[in-house]
Formats: sequence, C-alpha cells, structure tokens
Amino acid sequence: MSTTATVKNAGSTYTIQLPLPSSTTPSQWVTALRTQIHEQTNIHIHSQRLLCRTLWKGTLNNDMTAKAFTKILKNLAKLKPVVIMCFEEERHTATATTTATTTTPDHHNSPPQQLFEEDVRVAVKRSAEKKAVQQKRLKKAAETHALRTRTFLETCAEEEHMAKMRKQRLILAGQWRKKAVQIHNEKQTKQAHWVCKQCTVSNFYHEKKCHVCEHVRESVTGSHTG
Repeated sequence: MSTTATVKNAGSTYTIQLPLPSSTTPSQWVTALRTQIHEQTNIHIHSQRLLCRTLWKGTLNNDMTAKAFTKILKNLAKLKPVVIMCFEEERHTATATTTATTTTPDHHNSPPQQLFEEDVRVAVKRSAEKKAVQQKRLKKAAETHALRTRTFLETCAEEEHMAKMRKQRLILAGQWRKKAVQIHNEKQTKQAHWVCKQCTVSNFYHEKKCHVCEHVRESVTGSHTG
C-alpha cells in the first residue's frame, strides 16, 4: 500500500509514491524517499534538503529517531495530502553526512528553520499589506493635520475680516447718525434735539423730560406748540 506525495522544487511540481514505512527501517525509508525525489528532480540524494509539515518537523534527517519515524507512520496513516519541499544544497555538506557514522554533523543538530514557499509568500504578502496600511494611515494623518491647520488659518482670517466689516459698519452708522442729528437740528424737525429752559441741557427728541432736572418739555404738555 502506498500514498501519493507532491514534491515542489524551484517552482516545479512532481508526484511520487511513498511506501508505508511499516516494514522498513528509518534510514531505508529515507533513502528510498530521496531516491524517488532524485529520479524526478535530478537532485542528488546528498544535496536534498527535505521539508514536510504534514509528516515531520524541520529538516528530514537520515538518522531519524524511532520516535520521529513512528510519528511519520501515524501521519501517513491519516491519509492527509502530503507536500514535500525540496531544496538543493551544496554537495560537500551532504557528503559529510553520509561519511559520518558515529557522530551527527552540526548542521543537522541545529539547522536554520527554513520557511516553506507558501509561508514565504504569505509572509511577504502580509508585510506588504501592513506597510501599505501604515503608509495609508500616515498619509491620512498628514492630510487631516494639513486640513485642520488650513481650516484654522482660514477661520481666523475670515473672523478678522468680519470683525473689520462690523467695525466699519458701526463707524459708518455713527457718522450717518451724527449727520442726521445735525440736519434735524438745523431744520428744527420733530426729530431735532430740544434744550431745557431750566438747565439749558440738550435732550433727545423722544425724551419728554429733561434727563438732568426732569423739567417737562413744554411742547409735550401743550403749553408750547411752536
């Protein structure tokens, strides 16, 4: 019984058949897997760096432990889709792995965790989206600040202009009122100021009494109609 696996390398996709590791040792199973990948990708078995999140964690080692091999056996039994990422490394590094029989090379003990192609694409996409959002936020903040500054300056200029206009209107109103009083006084109309005969103080035409001595206006009482 075998299961199908997809091998990805340098943008190309290959399909291989994985035998269930029930009757083989871990090293035999790894060698058989590398051999099939070599037949498909033409990458030497000692130059292959294999990653598969479904079956094992990190890089596949030739001298995997029995516990790791048992985990592969359980994962294969789940019949989940298997995708193996294959990266080509320098030959001398892989050759050192096969020649060492009693010790494990340092690059197997602490290999750098290399992302899958899918993870790399997702990470790049998220980074680009985050950068775009930050740039958009900074641009919006700058536009808002500029708008507030411009609005404040425009408001101040408008208020200053309106204040000048109100001042000018008040000055003109006062000048016209003064001119109107002068004309009424010269023509002695009904709106002309009247002079109190008791204290000789000038009063407005609408005042019925003197605002100083409270003497009643004669024309109002009817004693003087001229």
